[in-house]
Parts: sequence; C-alpha cells; structure tokens
Amino acid sequence: MYSGILINSEVLKGDSIILESSLWNDMIGEIVSDLESFFSNGEMFNSWSIVYEARNLKNIFLRILLDKTKKNLADKAIIIYINCRRRKRVYNAVLDIVRGVNKSLPTRGLSLEELLEEMMNSLRRIKKGLLLYLDELEELFFEEEFDKAKNLLYVLSRMNEKIGKPQVVSLAVITTIHAKAFSKIFTKIDGSTKASFFRKEIFLRAPTPTELVNLLREVAERAFRKYSVTEEVLERIAHWVIDKYEGDPKKAIDLLLEAAIIAEKLRDDTIELKHVNLATKTVDIRTRDIDYILQPLSRHLLVLLLAIVRTLLIKRREFVTRVEIEPIYRDLCEKFGERPRRTTQLLRYIKEIGKELEGLMRVEVSGKDQRGRSTRIYVNAPLRDLERIILKKLGVS
Repeated sequence: MYSGILINSEVLKGDSIILESSLWNDMIGEIVSDLESFFSNGEMFNSWSIVYEARNLKNIFLRILLDKTKKNLADKAIIIYINCRRRKRVYNAVLDIVRGVNKSLPTRGLSLEELLEEMMNSLRRIKKGLLLYLDELEELFFEEEFDKAKNLLYVLSRMNEKIGKPQVVSLAVITTIHAKAFSKIFTKIDGSTKASFFRKEIFLRAPTPTELVNLLREVAERAFRKYSVTEEVLERIAHWVIDKYEGDPKKAIDLLLEAAIIAEKLRDDTIELKHVNLATKTVDIRTRDIDYILQPLSRHLLVLLLAIVRTLLIKRREFVTRVEIEPIYRDLCEKFGERPRRTTQLLRYIKEIGKELEGLMRVEVSGKDQRGRSTRIYVNAPLRDLERIILKKLGVS
C-alpha cells in the first residue's frame, strides 16, 4: 500500500533548518571561539575580514554566524549589523552604528570621530563591548567616499588608544568583502590602516559535499517518511548543487523536495536517482534559477525590476529606456508601498540591478558624451516567468 513520502512540510518553510545546521562548522566555530576569548579578556580591538566570491553563500554564512554570536555573546557585547550596500554613505553607516548602541545619543552637528566617541562613552557607561558587522564593506569604497571609508576603518581600530585599561571598550568588527573588491581596496589604502584594521582574513569556501549531505539528511529525517531516501540520492544532490550552484544549501533542499514530489506523483515509496534526474530537468527547477539570481535584490529593486519587465512587455522590443519605465515604476511604488526615487537615484538603482544581475540584465548608455543620450535596459530572460517570480517574491500569489 502506497504511504507517501512528505510527512512534515513545515520543516521546509523558513531557514531555521539551515541556521541550525553544521554548515561551515569549522570556520564559524573558530570565529565564535575567538570572539568569546576576545570579549572575556577585555581586549581592545580585533577584526575578521570574510572574503567571498558568491554573494548567496556569503549571505547564508553570515546569517548562521550572526545567529550563533547572538546566542553566545549577548551578555558580553551589543551586536550591530550594517548592510553597507543599503547605507551607501559612510556617515549613514556611522549613524546606524551609533543609534544601534543608544538611540538617544545626539547626532546632529557632530563629525564621524565625535559620533563614535559618544558611542564609546555610552558603551563604557553600560559596561558592554561592541561586535559590529559591516556587510559588503566594498560598497562604501566608491570614489567620493573612499577616503572617508578608509578613515572609518582606521578610527574604529584606534578608538581605545587614549583610554586607560579599566575604561577599555572591547570592539570587534566583522566585515564581508567581495574578492575582486578586496584586492583593489587593499592595494589603495595606506599601510597604517592595513596594519591597524585588517587583522584576520578568512576566504569563504563553498560547503563541502559532506556538509550538504548532512544538511539533506537532517531535512529528510524531519520532513520525510523514514527510509524514503537513500544516501546515494543525497550524495548525488550534493554534488549536483556544488557543480551547478556553488553549493547553495537552499538549492540542495529545493532539489530534494522536487525529487520527493516527483516520486509521490509516480506513487513510488522511495526517492531514487531517476527522480533526482527528472527533478534537475523540470521547468520548475529551471525557473527557480531566476529566483536564485534575484536573491540579492531588495524589495525596492524588485519593484523597479518589475517595472522594467512590464515596460518591455508593453513596448515589445529588445530594450526600454529609463524615461519609458518611470510611469510604471511610480505606479508600482504606490501599489507596493515603496517611495519612488528621483531620476539620479533611479539611474543608480538601474545600474545596481544591472551589476547584480550580470548575464540576465544589461544597461547601456546610447550616445555617450552627447546630448540626448539615454539609458537602455536589456533583459535576457523569459519576461512572463520573470514577472511571475518577482510578484511571488513581493508576496503576490
């Protein structure tokens, strides 16, 4: 008698099973252990620079690390996370840091150094350290902000120098930096900033096949009927995801679930390699490739991308311009409760999406350095599929 495979679908909702997994246990365990020693010993400053190539893996790694540091260090330090890509300007990032420590601290009319000094004084009063996450640090190092970003790192690393030992505030900083940007930044900053701020560098690797198999085994044990999936199947999925998706654990779980659904449709009692092979070829998995690519986009950028897609569908040509998408963009902003941006910021966002979705979207300037030039936006993806996936990510079924 056929008994089904999927018995607890709730396990597959959310990311709790990934956050509780043993992914990157060696790297994360070492960082957490170092941080515990750092704050317990009352040291002045230390930093960890996590250099990454795949943003989706970095995001998962950082979520696990954040989760573990909040559990282990909440009594020793205030923990603040800053996404530098969202903040754009160094001063905005500093304001977020200061407000994260104490919302009542004065912020008007103060320099960067004065703001940070007020923050340190507040930490001394409450007798806590600070663990600061600066995610995607490279986004602060653009031309007009480069010197300010460099100065921020130097000031953070030297905040305790004028203070006597009893008054020291333990300050630890964890940054994430894209590998390409890391080499460029490192060659441009001065030696004193390098020596003061960059203490430990960690190059983020992809999950190993063993780590992915362990994760998938945990998923199977909690979500599937007992003995419904073999180790051979789990290993096949792990290696396929490493080969195709840089070891993204979310894609591994997606593929295991897809194989289970196919097995159930065929009324088979166990998930076999034939089901995995079918799962890798289904339209559902292929369209989720787009979902995978869209992961880094914020809600506002998803609304903007939706405006681009809908304008392309209306115009029925290979490109659209910024002027053409703007009316639809403003209508969609109103519909989804987003504040529409003005032309200069809108152009920045269009370029940001083009950078994030390299291969799927291309942004070109026609008639460069001439009057009447326009920004042309091309999308290399099935527009209806892309529209449907964006709407789903925006919460529209």
